[in-house]
Amino acid sequence: MKKLIHTHCVGFSRLPTAIKTLRFRFCQKYLNRIFALSFLMLIILQLAPLPAFAASQSRTHGIAEYTITIHINSDGSAQVEERIVNRFTGQFNGVFLDVYRRGFGIITDYSILEYLPDTGEYVYFTPVRSARAGDSGVFASERDGPMQRFQVFQPSHDEYRTFVYRYSLTQAAAKFLDAGQFNRTLIGADWDVPIEAYEVIITFEEAPAPDGQGLLTSTVYIAGNALWTAGQGANDIHFHSYGNILPPGQSLRVSAVFPAEWLPDAPVTNRSIDARPFPWLWVVLAGIGAIIVTPIAVIATKARPHKVDFSERYYDKLPADNGPALMAYLVRDRQLKIKDIPATLLNMAKDGILTIDRDINEPDNYRFTRKQSPNVSQDSTRRLRPHEEFLIQWLFEGIGNGTSVGLAEIKLVGMNEDTALLFHEKFNDWAEIVKAEADSFHYYESYWRRTPHGELEYRQWRAFKRYLKDLTDIDQSYVGAHAFWDKYLPYALSLGGAKKLMKKMPHIPNPAGADAGISNWDSPNMLWFSIIGPQMLSACTGTFSTTYNHGLQYASSGDGSGSGYSVSSSIGGGGSSGGAF
Repeated sequence: MKKLIHTHCVGFSRLPTAIKTLRFRFCQKYLNRIFALSFLMLIILQLAPLPAFAASQSRTHGIAEYTITIHINSDGSAQVEERIVNRFTGQFNGVFLDVYRRGFGIITDYSILEYLPDTGEYVYFTPVRSARAGDSGVFASERDGPMQRFQVFQPSHDEYRTFVYRYSLTQAAAKFLDAGQFNRTLIGADWDVPIEAYEVIITFEEAPAPDGQGLLTSTVYIAGNALWTAGQGANDIHFHSYGNILPPGQSLRVSAVFPAEWLPDAPVTNRSIDARPFPWLWVVLAGIGAIIVTPIAVIATKARPHKVDFSERYYDKLPADNGPALMAYLVRDRQLKIKDIPATLLNMAKDGILTIDRDINEPDNYRFTRKQSPNVSQDSTRRLRPHEEFLIQWLFEGIGNGTSVGLAEIKLVGMNEDTALLFHEKFNDWAEIVKAEADSFHYYESYWRRTPHGELEYRQWRAFKRYLKDLTDIDQSYVGAHAFWDKYLPYALSLGGAKKLMKKMPHIPNPAGADAGISNWDSPNMLWFSIIGPQMLSACTGTFSTTYNHGLQYASSGDGSGSGYSVSSSIGGGGSSGGAF
């Protein structure tokens, strides 16, 4: 050691003895420290960084197989299954999947399972509000605007695991005047690992027999480029990657056009499937032209309605008895409000299709009950209208128990984000049905101008509304004529004069025990109007309005539900992306 130090100290042999001694001690002291520090650093590198580096290199996640199966129902909704075979190298706590639903309604009826290939069994995961690393056999679901995130907590280490995601989309396919369309991104571009193998299977509930009319077009797109096109006439879509890898950052989208008859229960979008948005230049030019032409068009059309033989200020009878919703469509210039639903229910009760009962234990809870023959009234002359049939399916079968529905059940719908959103979307669907039905009455000949028949009925309804508004006191001779006034009440509710009408009813003392006997509106009378009616009207309108407004708030915060036709926004989005943690 001394020899080594001696040979490396510059000019060591030429120095005096005292200086040589000091120089030797100095070199020995600091070189020993350098050797000690170097040895310590080697130990630290061996114990900490190298194992951590090795662990990070061995922890990887991959997607070996990705299978998406979609079954499209007759109403445009769909059941979806996403089966993902995960390959884990190293230790992982679980996986997550983000499903984007903008333009496809909401996600309902979701569940997550693990497929065990050795036994062929499925094991369900338990839904929880929250979980943390290390938990097993549970999953959490969270909505973030247009995205629904599923987090599956299942520790995995150096193995393959197959997780299956099942859910429903309320608006998967759109129905146009001339065809139906499914256009959705199935695998999103946010995956950071390649999809090594993928398969898409799409079936239709109402697809015809092999000899019937099949798909018009169907194309699979990868990163916006057409990869595969099925021939016309097929009844389903079955696409397999056959060894082609889907790289990270690329998406897979499927677009299919099929006969409109395949969606018999879906609302119709009043536009042709061939319609396309104008280029932006034409939009700008059209906007400039509209600024110039619109005032002239308004003067020539809306300012000049058809001349009809009606000038009375008041009209004391119903111009028509087609239902409050159709009346509202005409009087409000194609606009419907949520109060038109309870008005329609009242009208159905008036016609003997429903009964209305008050819960004695809950004074604000009223129950609407279908009669044994829901398609006709008691006299077998009044059949259900299309918008009334939709209410039966939506409220009685979708929310109630199939035969009845109560205000308390409707109120619960508004307390949950998903069900409130669905309520909001169902109202929009109902409004579309009302508009399609009203168009069959030929109220309008253009967007602004009513037909002569529509103009006459419009003026009569306006005069009827003024009659209800300016009515001072109901003639006492009408007290027993309940068949006359119960026809007015549903329409007065839509017109905004129901509460005033109830207040102007003559006060009739409530006989002992009469309250229990009139809680059912099967044969309405003036006693019902004066005692039960105001409470029921207030409870009905309040419940429906509150539930609808909750859904409207959720929709405004980013539910992504679309209307009209636009491949790029309302029916061309979607997609699922995920990863592991």
